[in-house]
Amino acid sequence: MPLVEVVRISKQYIMGTVPVNALDQVSVSFEAGEYAAIMGPSGSGKSTFLNLLGCLDTPSEGTYLLDGLDVSNLSDSELSDIRRIKIGFIFQSFNLINELDVLENIQVPLFYQAVDEQESHDRAVMLSQAVGLGHRLHHRPAELSGGERQRVAIARSLANDPVLILADEPTGNLDSKSGREILDILHRLNAEGKTILVVTHDENVGREANRIVRFKDGTIVTS
Repeated sequence: MPLVEVVRISKQYIMGTVPVNALDQVSVSFEAGEYAAIMGPSGSGKSTFLNLLGCLDTPSEGTYLLDGLDVSNLSDSELSDIRRIKIGFIFQSFNLINELDVLENIQVPLFYQAVDEQESHDRAVMLSQAVGLGHRLHHRPAELSGGERQRVAIARSLANDPVLILADEPTGNLDSKSGREILDILHRLNAEGKTILVVTHDENVGREANRIVRFKDGTIVTS
């Protein structure tokens, strides 16, 4: 069974009084351990697709199976539980909490899982070391470079040991050196067995993946 399977999903929005199909009858699957890039021009549907995969939204029609569970029609509360347990997010803008230091930012998902304080601390320290930030534990985001902030975001995405990591333009706000370091970390995580789906408009980033799924006008044109 694929880790991710979507079957004929569509997503429709109403713009004023006009219905707009952001996704139109999309079917695709991803196996556990894949590293795939989701690509396409602006307005192609790739961001809507990512939101559906991340259980941030639900399809207007069709079926989405994540790790064998049909999440297509779950309530907001149930979707929140799925995100908390099964999905790790890496955002272009990092989405760190400025008032918290590196260690505390990594611990945020563990707080919502009510993980024991000592276990949470130990896991956050281990993850910070895994992304090369063991020496920056008590620095806040404003004291970090863009590349370091993205490393914190990656460590945070791993805190709940997710089955799926979704990265939205993970190198988009970084210089080439920092971007290369982030891509190297993603490769290492994939080599360790993590399933990674990256949304990007950058062909160089896309070529890093083992598979490219291209969107155009709300449909998949190559997969």
